[in-house]
Amino acid sequence: MSLVSIQYLAFLLIVVLINYYSPIKYRNWVLLIASLFFIGFYNLFSLAFVLLISSLSFFAGKFLSNNKSKPVYYLSCAVNLFSLFFLKYFHFEKGLNWDAANFQIEAIAIALGISFYALQNISYLIEVYKDRIKTTDHFIDFVLFNSFFAKVISGPIESPKTFLPGLRSIEGPDRHDFNYGLQRMGIGFLKKMVLSDRIAPIVAKTFDQNLPMEGFTVWVGVCLFSVQLYFNFSGYTDIAIGSARLLGIKLSENFNFPFRATSISDFWRRWHISLMDWLKLYLYFPVVYNYRKHKKYSVFGGLILVFLLSGFWHGLGLTFFVWSVCHMVYVIAENLLKKSKLFSLKRIPKAVKVPFQIFLTFNLFCFSELFFRSKNISQSLDLLDKLFVFPFFPSNWLNDFWALLIGGGTQEDLFNIYITFSLVVCFLLFEKKIFFAAVSERFNYLLWLLILAIIFIFGIFHSGEQFIYLQF
Repeated sequence: MSLVSIQYLAFLLIVVLINYYSPIKYRNWVLLIASLFFIGFYNLFSLAFVLLISSLSFFAGKFLSNNKSKPVYYLSCAVNLFSLFFLKYFHFEKGLNWDAANFQIEAIAIALGISFYALQNISYLIEVYKDRIKTTDHFIDFVLFNSFFAKVISGPIESPKTFLPGLRSIEGPDRHDFNYGLQRMGIGFLKKMVLSDRIAPIVAKTFDQNLPMEGFTVWVGVCLFSVQLYFNFSGYTDIAIGSARLLGIKLSENFNFPFRATSISDFWRRWHISLMDWLKLYLYFPVVYNYRKHKKYSVFGGLILVFLLSGFWHGLGLTFFVWSVCHMVYVIAENLLKKSKLFSLKRIPKAVKVPFQIFLTFNLFCFSELFFRSKNISQSLDLLDKLFVFPFFPSNWLNDFWALLIGGGTQEDLFNIYITFSLVVCFLLFEKKIFFAAVSERFNYLLWLLILAIIFIFGIFHSGEQFIYLQF
């Protein structure tokens, strides 16, 4: 049941109505039953596994709150880590899957949401063991913490400090929650169905078909994948946050206009925020603190660990390792050059400096995504070979650029790609204004009608495009 489907909208409507008219003391039961049904709709293995791992983590937390047993603490964290590793990367037919970057949802028993709730369980166990939070006494709350249907597919990774106590004090939804939730979902559907799904076939021409692309044409395809990934992931997150708000629950933000970042460090404060916050809190800060006598080397060590494990979280393929190395190099170089007078930008006017920084950051990110999207390292090297050619720009724009990207040069093909480029560029340029105008606790009827009109006129309703991060 994809979040972008008629089935999901019907399911959500039923849950919202039942939740709204249920007594407050029974609402967590309503949400839990709905969440377990949602997961079981994918496969029963996922349902059984979320109940099993939630039970183990819940009772381990109860034990650790009274007995600071290191063996139990390490074992309970290891169970979650092993489950994450085994279910993501071990294929029963083929063994360990080292080539994980195939961008397909394979027909194997993957526990839905394991990448998100395994990290949530580990954070819960760490916080309990270190006496930073109290254990929850409500088993249904803990299972809901792991299985809540709005976030189980796309995240965000919620903190036990905020999410678990919040389940005991759900007062909504009220009119403001409904206004915000509907408009936030509208933005998500627009990003996914209009922007991401219109870009997807163009990206496929670059990565999935052996077309005679070179230079600028390849680079545009790579950049479009970065944009597609953003619209796909953030669109699903918008739908998740909007869905939760209709039920009176506030989820954490996962994106903060990352393509307006002025450095790679700034980018990672804006992209997949919940994952990076988890990695910083439980990996980066402990490494920097424990090895603080080594000063900047402890910082570099923490950065290397964070990006290596971020790459590992996405997959075991060599392409993900190279992707993580790219970001290590970016951030370490940025730290080393920050105080250098040679690279100082203080004297450059802000009107020139900021656009240049945004442009540079975006292109550095896109370069790393070439490896992220490639099926294997051989394809990455092949694309790099096609990218760095002379002349870089095509001599015949119709045949060597437009026709290659869209797979043809008919008037209909050209019209569709012009519309796609126009929509993407306009949305990126005015994203902040569109977002803050749409996601308000006051319902903006004119903007809502405009969003619906754009979705129904330009949306792709039968693309079959999956949520990209479902495989992670």
